[in-house]
Amino acid sequence: MSYQPSAEDSDAAIRGARSLFPNEKLISSARSPGSAAIGGAGEPAAQNDGDSLAAAIRCLLRKDSAELAESQVQLLVGRVVDAMQEGLLICDERGIIVYVNERLCQMLGGSREEFLNRSVTEHFDGMYARLMEARERDERACHFAAEWRKTTGVACKFKVTAELMDTADGTHVGWYGVLRDFTGRSQAEAALRRSESEARSLSTQLLAAQDEERQRIARELEISVGEALGGVTFGLEACVELINQGEQDAAASLALLSITKIQSALEDVRHISMSLHPSTLDDLGVLATIGWLAREFKGSYRQLNLETSIDVCEQEIPVSAKTAIYRIIQEALNNVLMHAQARNVSLTLRDHGGHCELIIQDDGIGFAPVQVVAVADGGGVGVASMRERAAATGGCFTLDTEVGRGTTIRVAWPSRFSNSVAPASAHKRQPDNGL
Repeated sequence: MSYQPSAEDSDAAIRGARSLFPNEKLISSARSPGSAAIGGAGEPAAQNDGDSLAAAIRCLLRKDSAELAESQVQLLVGRVVDAMQEGLLICDERGIIVYVNERLCQMLGGSREEFLNRSVTEHFDGMYARLMEARERDERACHFAAEWRKTTGVACKFKVTAELMDTADGTHVGWYGVLRDFTGRSQAEAALRRSESEARSLSTQLLAAQDEERQRIARELEISVGEALGGVTFGLEACVELINQGEQDAAASLALLSITKIQSALEDVRHISMSLHPSTLDDLGVLATIGWLAREFKGSYRQLNLETSIDVCEQEIPVSAKTAIYRIIQEALNNVLMHAQARNVSLTLRDHGGHCELIIQDDGIGFAPVQVVAVADGGGVGVASMRERAAATGGCFTLDTEVGRGTTIRVAWPSRFSNSVAPASAHKRQPDNGL
C-alpha cells in the first residue's frame, strides 16, 4: 500500500518548505488533502499561487502524478526556487531526490535528469548521515561544510544547510538541503592570505634592505667624503701655518692638493647622489640615464660584456614607468654581478606591439624558479622588488630562468601612444649598442 500523507503530513511538508523561503509570500498555509486538485475538474477559478505551490509540494512528497504532473511541479516550485542563488534539493523519506533547482544543476554541471529519482548518496555523500546524527541529538537541522565533485570531476566546496520535514508525531516524510558554493570565495581567501603573507614578508625584507642601503651610504660618506674633508681640514690648517711662516710656495702646493681632495669628494658625492636618484632622470630622461648607467657599469666591471639596444623614443615611455625602468635595470644588473656568474648580459628597451618592453638577459648559471617564492624564507628582495615596481606602475613582469641556462627578465608597459597616434617628433630610434 502506497504512502498517503495526512493533513498533518502535508502541513509538515509545507512548514519545511516555508522555512526555506521565510520572506516569500507564495508559500501560504497548506490546504487539506481534500482541497480541489490543481488542474482538476473542480478547480476554483480564483485559486492563488500560494495554494498552488502548497499543493505542489504536497503532491511532490505524495508522488501523486495523477494530481500533479512533473512539468507542473517544475513550473510552480521552480518559479521561486530557480531564482535562488543557492542550490536546493528535496528528498523523500527514503533519501531519493525528488526535486533539484536549476542553480544546483549549474553548480554541479549536470542536468535534472542526472539527479532526480536517485539516492542522495550518489552525489552528496555524507549529507543524509549528518542529518540523521543531528536528529539523534534532537536537532531538526544541521550546518556543515563539504566537498563534492562536479559531473566533470572537479572538486567544489559547499556550505550546506539540511533540515528534516516531519509530521507532528515525528514521522519522517522528507527533507531538504540548501547548498552554497564557496569554492571561488575559498580560493580568493587563500590567495588573499598568501598575498598578505607575501606583503608582510616583502615589507620586512624591504625595510631590512633599506637599513642596509642606509648603512652602505653612511659607510661611503664616512670613508670617501669624510676622509677627504678631514684631509682638506688638516691641509688648510697647515696652509695657514705655512703662510704665517712666510713659506708661500709650500702653502700653495698644499692648497692645490686640498683642492684635488675637494674635487674627489665632490665626485664621490655626485656618484652617491646618482646611485640614489640620478638627476639626469629628471633633467634628460630615462634613455640618457640608462646610457650613463651602462657606461658606468662597463667602466667598473670590465669582466662582464654588456650590450645595450634602445629602440624606443623618450615620448613613448609612460612617465610613471621611467623611474621603475631605471630601478629594475639597476637591480637586475646588480643581481647579475652578485649571483649570475655570467660573462655576457644584454639590455634591450624597445617598442613592441604597442608596449614599451624591457628585456635583460644573461648567460649565467640561472636558478630554479621555485627559489623566487622564498622571499618569506629569508631570500633576497631583488626579484620581489622588481615585480612590485612593475606592478605598481602598470607593468607586466615575467621571469624565465633555469639552472644552467641563464636568466631572462621581461617587463612590458602599455606605450603612451598605444591607443592613439604618436606625435611626429616621436620617431623611432635605431638599435644603439654604443651607449
